[in-house]
Amino acid sequence: MSESPTVSVIIPSYNSGVYLRQAVASALAQKGDNFTLQDIIIANDHSSDPVSCAVLEEVSQIPKVRVLANEGRKGCPGARNFAIQASNADWLALLDADDAFLEGALAARMAALDAYPDATWIGGDFIYCDAELQPSEQPFYATRPHTRAWLYDDAAAHVRLTQPVKIFATINLAMPSAVMIRRDRVLAHGLFDESLGKAEDIDMWLRLSRTEDYIFARTPVTYYRVHGGSMTQIEPSRAWKIKIYEKHLRNPLMRDCRAVLQRQIAKFLTEEARLLRQGRAISELAAVFGRSLRYAPACPRAPLIVLQQLLAAAAGR
Repeated sequence: MSESPTVSVIIPSYNSGVYLRQAVASALAQKGDNFTLQDIIIANDHSSDPVSCAVLEEVSQIPKVRVLANEGRKGCPGARNFAIQASNADWLALLDADDAFLEGALAARMAALDAYPDATWIGGDFIYCDAELQPSEQPFYATRPHTRAWLYDDAAAHVRLTQPVKIFATINLAMPSAVMIRRDRVLAHGLFDESLGKAEDIDMWLRLSRTEDYIFARTPVTYYRVHGGSMTQIEPSRAWKIKIYEKHLRNPLMRDCRAVLQRQIAKFLTEEARLLRQGRAISELAAVFGRSLRYAPACPRAPLIVLQQLLAAAAGR
Protein backbone atom coordinates (compact mmCIF):
# COMPACT_ATOMS: atom_id res chain seq x y z
CA MET A 1 0.00 0.00 0.00
CA SER A 2 1.41 3.38 -0.99
CA GLU A 3 2.04 6.04 1.62
CA SER A 4 -0.60 8.73 2.01
CA PRO A 5 0.18 12.15 0.50
CA THR A 6 1.79 14.67 2.82
CA VAL A 7 0.22 18.08 3.38
CA SER A 8 1.61 21.40 4.59
CA VAL A 9 -0.89 23.99 5.78
CA ILE A 10 0.36 27.40 4.60
CA ILE A 11 -0.59 30.43 6.72
CA PRO A 12 0.64 33.98 5.97
CA SER A 13 0.27 36.10 9.10
CA TYR A 14 0.49 39.81 9.78
CA ASN A 15 -0.96 41.18 13.02
CA SER A 16 -3.57 38.41 12.99
CA GLY A 17 -4.12 38.49 16.75
CA VAL A 18 -6.11 35.70 18.38
CA TYR A 19 -7.57 34.66 15.02
CA LEU A 20 -4.28 32.91 14.26
CA ARG A 21 -4.73 30.68 17.31
CA GLN A 22 -8.07 29.47 15.93
CA ALA A 23 -6.64 28.92 12.46
CA VAL A 24 -3.83 26.77 13.86
CA ALA A 25 -6.20 24.81 16.10
CA SER A 26 -8.48 24.07 13.14
CA ALA A 27 -5.52 22.77 11.13
CA LEU A 28 -4.20 20.61 13.95
CA ALA A 29 -7.66 19.07 14.38
CA GLN A 30 -7.66 17.66 10.84
CA LYS A 31 -7.78 13.86 10.76
CA GLY A 32 -8.03 11.26 8.04
CA ASP A 33 -6.34 8.17 6.65
CA ASN A 34 -5.98 9.61 3.14
CA PHE A 35 -3.30 12.18 4.03
CA THR A 36 -0.53 12.93 6.49
CA LEU A 37 -0.42 16.38 8.04
CA GLN A 38 3.30 17.07 7.78
CA ASP A 39 3.40 20.57 9.23
CA ILE A 40 1.72 23.94 9.60
CA ILE A 41 4.00 26.66 8.25
CA ILE A 42 3.27 30.21 9.40
CA ALA A 43 5.08 33.03 7.62
CA ASN A 44 5.22 35.90 10.10
CA ASP A 45 5.24 38.97 7.90
CA HIS A 46 6.82 41.15 10.59
CA SER A 47 3.83 41.35 12.92
CA SER A 48 4.16 44.22 15.37
CA ASP A 49 1.20 44.29 17.74
CA PRO A 50 1.77 42.64 21.16
CA VAL A 51 -1.18 40.24 20.98
CA SER A 52 -0.11 38.86 17.61
CA CYS A 53 3.49 38.49 18.72
CA ALA A 54 2.37 36.63 21.84
CA VAL A 55 0.17 34.25 19.82
CA LEU A 56 2.99 33.61 17.35
CA GLU A 57 5.31 32.70 20.23
CA GLU A 58 2.62 30.50 21.75
CA VAL A 59 1.86 28.48 18.63
CA SER A 60 5.55 28.14 17.76
CA GLN A 61 5.86 25.80 20.75
CA ILE A 62 3.33 23.35 19.29
CA PRO A 63 4.71 20.25 17.54
CA LYS A 64 4.22 20.38 13.76
CA VAL A 65 3.89 24.18 13.81
CA ARG A 66 6.74 26.12 12.22
CA VAL A 67 6.79 29.90 12.59
CA LEU A 68 9.16 31.54 10.12
CA ALA A 69 9.97 35.24 9.84
CA ASN A 70 10.15 37.02 6.49
CA GLU A 71 13.15 39.14 5.64
CA GLY A 72 11.31 42.43 5.43
CA ARG A 73 7.61 43.07 5.04
CA LYS A 74 6.42 41.27 1.91
CA GLY A 75 2.62 41.36 2.08
CA CYS A 76 0.34 38.36 1.74
CA PRO A 77 1.64 36.93 -1.56
CA GLY A 78 5.26 37.24 -0.45
CA ALA A 79 4.56 35.68 2.94
CA ARG A 80 2.63 32.85 1.33
CA ASN A 81 5.51 32.21 -1.10
CA PHE A 82 8.01 32.20 1.76
CA ALA A 83 6.05 29.47 3.54
CA ILE A 84 5.55 27.47 0.33
CA GLN A 85 9.28 27.47 -0.37
CA ALA A 86 9.94 26.20 3.16
CA SER A 87 7.67 23.18 2.61
CA ASN A 88 8.63 19.86 1.12
CA ALA A 89 5.18 18.26 1.35
CA ASP A 90 3.31 16.82 -1.62
CA TRP A 91 0.34 19.14 -1.18
CA LEU A 92 -0.20 22.68 0.07
CA ALA A 93 -3.42 23.58 1.88
CA LEU A 94 -3.80 27.35 1.90
CA LEU A 95 -5.32 28.99 4.97
CA ASP A 96 -5.51 32.68 5.80
CA ALA A 97 -4.68 33.54 9.41
CA ASP A 98 -8.18 34.84 10.15
CA ASP A 99 -10.02 31.86 8.62
CA ALA A 100 -10.51 28.33 9.99
CA PHE A 101 -10.97 24.83 8.58
CA LEU A 102 -14.14 22.91 9.25
CA GLU A 103 -13.81 19.41 10.67
CA GLY A 104 -12.73 16.98 7.96
CA ALA A 105 -11.67 19.75 5.57
CA LEU A 106 -8.43 18.12 4.41
CA ALA A 107 -9.88 14.60 4.23
CA ALA A 108 -12.85 15.79 2.16
CA ARG A 109 -10.62 17.33 -0.47
CA MET A 110 -8.04 14.57 -0.50
CA ALA A 111 -10.90 12.11 -1.11
CA ALA A 112 -11.02 13.58 -4.61
CA LEU A 113 -7.80 11.66 -5.34
CA ASP A 114 -9.79 8.41 -5.19
CA ALA A 115 -11.90 9.61 -8.11
CA TYR A 116 -9.16 11.62 -9.82
CA PRO A 117 -5.68 10.27 -8.99
CA ASP A 118 -4.10 12.80 -11.35
CA ALA A 119 -5.65 15.78 -9.53
CA THR A 120 -3.32 18.73 -8.91
CA TRP A 121 -5.70 21.48 -7.75
CA ILE A 122 -8.64 20.82 -5.42
CA GLY A 123 -11.11 23.29 -3.97
CA GLY A 124 -14.15 23.18 -1.73
CA ASP A 125 -17.01 25.36 -0.59
CA PHE A 126 -16.90 27.87 2.28
CA ILE A 127 -19.20 29.52 4.78
CA TYR A 128 -19.12 33.17 5.80
CA CYS A 129 -18.86 33.78 9.53
CA ASP A 130 -18.55 36.78 11.83
CA ALA A 131 -15.60 37.84 13.96
CA GLU A 132 -16.58 35.28 16.61
CA LEU A 133 -16.59 32.47 14.03
CA GLN A 134 -20.38 32.21 14.11
CA PRO A 135 -21.67 31.14 10.67
CA SER A 136 -24.00 33.60 9.00
CA GLU A 137 -25.28 31.63 6.01
CA GLN A 138 -25.17 28.42 4.00
CA PRO A 139 -22.22 27.34 1.80
CA PHE A 140 -21.40 30.14 -0.63
CA TYR A 141 -21.01 28.36 -3.96
CA ALA A 142 -23.98 26.06 -3.35
CA THR A 143 -26.38 28.94 -2.73
CA ARG A 144 -25.39 31.43 -5.47
CA PRO A 145 -27.10 30.71 -8.81
CA HIS A 146 -24.11 31.86 -10.87
CA THR A 147 -21.68 29.52 -9.04
CA ARG A 148 -24.11 26.67 -8.35
CA ALA A 149 -24.61 26.22 -12.09
CA TRP A 150 -20.89 25.42 -12.53
CA LEU A 151 -20.20 23.46 -9.36
CA TYR A 152 -23.44 21.72 -8.34
CA ASP A 153 -25.08 20.59 -11.56
CA ASP A 154 -25.51 16.97 -10.39
CA ALA A 155 -25.35 14.85 -7.23
CA ALA A 156 -21.76 13.59 -7.56
CA ALA A 157 -19.33 14.21 -4.70
CA HIS A 158 -16.87 16.02 -6.95
CA VAL A 159 -16.84 17.95 -10.20
CA ARG A 160 -13.94 18.24 -12.61
CA LEU A 161 -13.49 21.36 -14.75
CA THR A 162 -10.99 20.68 -17.53
CA GLN A 163 -8.40 23.45 -17.93
CA PRO A 164 -11.12 25.99 -17.09
CA VAL A 165 -9.28 29.21 -17.93
CA LYS A 166 -12.26 30.76 -19.73
CA ILE A 167 -14.48 29.90 -16.78
CA PHE A 168 -12.07 31.43 -14.25
CA ALA A 169 -11.64 34.48 -16.47
CA THR A 170 -15.39 34.99 -16.11
CA ILE A 171 -16.07 33.89 -12.54
CA ASN A 172 -13.90 33.01 -9.53
CA LEU A 173 -14.69 29.51 -8.25
CA ALA A 174 -11.84 29.14 -5.74
CA MET A 175 -11.41 30.82 -2.35
CA PRO A 176 -7.79 30.61 -1.13
CA SER A 177 -8.54 29.10 2.29
CA ALA A 178 -10.59 26.37 0.60
CA VAL A 179 -7.91 25.36 -1.92
CA MET A 180 -5.22 22.67 -1.98
CA ILE A 181 -2.57 22.51 -4.70
CA ARG A 182 0.26 20.11 -5.43
CA ARG A 183 3.43 21.93 -4.41
CA ASP A 184 5.27 21.04 -7.60
CA ARG A 185 2.52 22.69 -9.67
CA VAL A 186 2.67 25.92 -7.67
CA LEU A 187 6.43 26.05 -8.23
CA ALA A 188 6.00 25.27 -11.93
CA HIS A 189 3.61 28.19 -12.31
CA GLY A 190 5.96 30.64 -10.61
CA LEU A 191 4.45 31.09 -7.14
CA PHE A 192 2.17 34.02 -6.27
CA ASP A 193 2.90 37.37 -7.89
CA GLU A 194 4.50 39.50 -5.17
CA SER A 195 3.94 42.72 -7.12
CA LEU A 196 0.23 42.44 -6.42
CA GLY A 197 -1.13 44.04 -3.27
CA LYS A 198 -4.40 42.16 -3.48
CA ALA A 199 -6.27 39.50 -5.50
CA GLU A 200 -3.05 37.55 -6.12
CA ASP A 201 -5.14 34.38 -5.83
CA ILE A 202 -7.12 35.35 -8.96
CA ASP A 203 -3.85 35.78 -10.83
CA MET A 204 -2.69 32.33 -9.70
CA TRP A 205 -6.01 30.68 -10.64
CA LEU A 206 -5.79 32.13 -14.15
CA ARG A 207 -2.29 30.73 -14.54
CA LEU A 208 -3.21 27.32 -13.11
CA SER A 209 -6.40 26.99 -15.11
CA ARG A 210 -4.53 27.23 -18.43
CA THR A 211 -2.99 23.78 -17.89
CA GLU A 212 -4.46 22.24 -14.71
CA ASP A 213 -7.92 20.77 -14.19
CA TYR A 214 -9.86 22.11 -11.21
CA ILE A 215 -11.46 19.51 -8.94
CA PHE A 216 -14.19 20.78 -6.64
CA ALA A 217 -15.35 18.87 -3.55
CA ARG A 218 -19.03 19.59 -3.05
CA THR A 219 -18.86 20.25 0.66
CA PRO A 220 -18.00 23.25 2.84
CA VAL A 221 -14.43 23.02 4.13
CA THR A 222 -13.63 26.49 5.48
CA TYR A 223 -15.06 29.31 7.57
CA TYR A 224 -14.36 32.65 5.89
CA ARG A 225 -14.24 35.24 8.63
CA VAL A 226 -15.53 38.75 7.89
CA HIS A 227 -14.38 41.41 10.36
CA GLY A 228 -13.34 45.04 10.45
CA GLY A 229 -9.67 44.32 9.73
CA SER A 230 -10.10 41.76 6.95
CA MET A 231 -8.68 42.70 3.55
CA THR A 232 -12.12 42.55 1.93
CA GLN A 233 -13.23 45.25 4.34
CA ILE A 234 -10.27 47.64 4.24
CA GLU A 235 -9.29 47.66 0.56
CA PRO A 236 -11.44 47.17 -2.55
CA SER A 237 -9.90 44.71 -4.99
CA ARG A 238 -11.38 46.06 -8.24
CA ALA A 239 -8.29 48.05 -9.23
CA TRP A 240 -6.09 45.04 -8.60
CA LYS A 241 -8.38 42.83 -10.68
CA ILE A 242 -8.08 45.26 -13.59
CA LYS A 243 -4.30 45.17 -13.26
CA ILE A 244 -4.32 41.36 -13.21
CA TYR A 245 -6.64 41.00 -16.19
CA GLU A 246 -4.63 43.51 -18.23
CA LYS A 247 -1.48 41.57 -17.32
CA HIS A 248 -3.02 38.36 -18.69
CA LEU A 249 -4.36 40.19 -21.72
CA ARG A 250 -0.73 40.87 -22.69
CA ASN A 251 0.19 37.18 -22.36
CA PRO A 252 0.32 35.42 -25.77
CA LEU A 253 -0.75 32.18 -24.06
CA MET A 254 -4.08 33.82 -23.22
CA ARG A 255 -4.96 34.82 -26.79
CA ASP A 256 -7.98 32.48 -26.84
CA CYS A 257 -9.34 34.35 -23.80
CA ARG A 258 -8.84 37.90 -25.04
CA ALA A 259 -12.53 38.64 -25.57
CA VAL A 260 -13.46 37.28 -22.14
CA LEU A 261 -10.69 39.25 -20.43
CA GLN A 262 -11.64 42.45 -22.23
CA ARG A 263 -15.31 42.09 -21.26
CA GLN A 264 -14.35 41.54 -17.63
CA ILE A 265 -12.06 44.58 -17.58
CA ALA A 266 -14.89 46.66 -19.05
CA LYS A 267 -17.21 45.34 -16.34
CA PHE A 268 -14.71 46.25 -13.60
CA LEU A 269 -14.34 49.75 -15.06
CA THR A 270 -18.09 50.34 -15.02
CA GLU A 271 -18.21 49.17 -11.40
CA GLU A 272 -15.36 51.53 -10.59
CA ALA A 273 -17.24 54.38 -12.29
CA ARG A 274 -20.33 53.80 -10.15
CA LEU A 275 -18.19 53.93 -7.03
CA LEU A 276 -16.38 57.09 -8.14
CA ARG A 277 -19.67 58.78 -8.95
CA GLN A 278 -20.71 58.50 -5.31
CA GLY A 279 -17.66 60.52 -4.35
CA ARG A 280 -18.06 62.86 -7.34
CA ALA A 281 -14.47 62.15 -8.35
CA ILE A 282 -14.61 63.92 -11.73
CA SER A 283 -10.97 63.61 -12.80
CA GLU A 284 -10.82 59.93 -11.84
CA LEU A 285 -14.06 59.27 -13.71
CA ALA A 286 -12.65 60.96 -16.79
CA ALA A 287 -9.62 58.67 -16.63
CA VAL A 288 -11.88 55.60 -16.28
CA PHE A 289 -13.88 56.77 -19.31
CA GLY A 290 -10.68 57.00 -21.35
CA ARG A 291 -9.69 53.48 -20.32
CA SER A 292 -13.15 52.11 -21.08
CA LEU A 293 -12.87 53.27 -24.69
CA ARG A 294 -10.10 50.70 -25.24
CA TYR A 295 -12.54 47.91 -24.49
CA ALA A 296 -15.50 49.22 -26.50
CA PRO A 297 -15.06 46.57 -29.25
CA ALA A 298 -15.60 43.80 -26.69
CA CYS A 299 -18.14 45.67 -24.58
CA PRO A 300 -19.73 48.60 -26.46
CA ARG A 301 -21.94 49.62 -23.54
CA ALA A 302 -19.05 50.13 -21.10
CA PRO A 303 -18.01 53.65 -22.29
CA LEU A 304 -21.67 54.73 -22.34
CA ILE A 305 -22.20 53.57 -18.76
CA VAL A 306 -19.02 55.28 -17.56
CA LEU A 307 -19.94 58.48 -19.44
CA GLN A 308 -23.36 58.48 -17.76
CA GLN A 309 -21.67 58.24 -14.36
CA LEU A 310 -19.27 61.04 -15.29
CA LEU A 311 -22.04 63.37 -16.44
CA ALA A 312 -24.13 62.61 -13.36
CA ALA A 313 -21.21 63.36 -11.07
CA ALA A 314 -20.46 66.60 -12.93
CA ALA A 315 -24.09 67.65 -12.59
CA GLY A 316 -24.01 66.92 -8.87
CA ARG A 317 -26.58 64.11 -9.10
